[in-house]
Amino acid sequence: MRGIGRAESWRPLEHTNILQLRRFVFFVGPVGIDPHGSPLSTHIVSTGKPFPIEGGCTCRTVRYRMMTNPMFVHCCHCTWCQRESGAAFALNAMIEADLVELLQGEVEVVNTPSNSGKGQKIARCPKCGVAVWSNYSGAGDAVRFVRVGTLDEPGRLPPDIHIFTATKQPWMVLPAGTPAVAEYYKASEHWPKGSLERRAALMAAKARQ
Repeated sequence: MRGIGRAESWRPLEHTNILQLRRFVFFVGPVGIDPHGSPLSTHIVSTGKPFPIEGGCTCRTVRYRMMTNPMFVHCCHCTWCQRESGAAFALNAMIEADLVELLQGEVEVVNTPSNSGKGQKIARCPKCGVAVWSNYSGAGDAVRFVRVGTLDEPGRLPPDIHIFTATKQPWMVLPAGTPAVAEYYKASEHWPKGSLERRAALMAAKARQ
């Protein structure tokens, strides 16, 4: 099964661009790189807990598994995400749809307006209504924006970047060391090489359809 970060497939740290490790503050032991070329979370490596990782809704009707690390994790402070989450921000992990396995239950897809005007599809538990992931029109069904808070261990996926900080809540203090932009950004300026390659593969596959 592709994308599972096994120890034997990791590349040593010296072959990794140190900028790719910007999300990590403290670490114990070696840091690995998964087969896609993206860094694995330090917490996962140091605790011996590689991917896959699991999550689900509150009532546990819906359970899913992320087979590998996400391409990138957004912490979005736009007013739309604040309204839809009922919180100060939304934390989404972007990952290929075929690397998210539905283990239990079925999701109810709700078409929801978005700031772009193109809408999004929010996958919710049909029983408790909790949103587990979204698909936006730009990437289509090929990329899922997994709600990090629905993971069993959400602390394993901290944000790689804070976006739309121009509309963040005034009492929200952003952590030092994590990139932050007033609105959106160019992936080529922030994503690690391995994640850019994964995105390029998705775009190539879409173009062939």
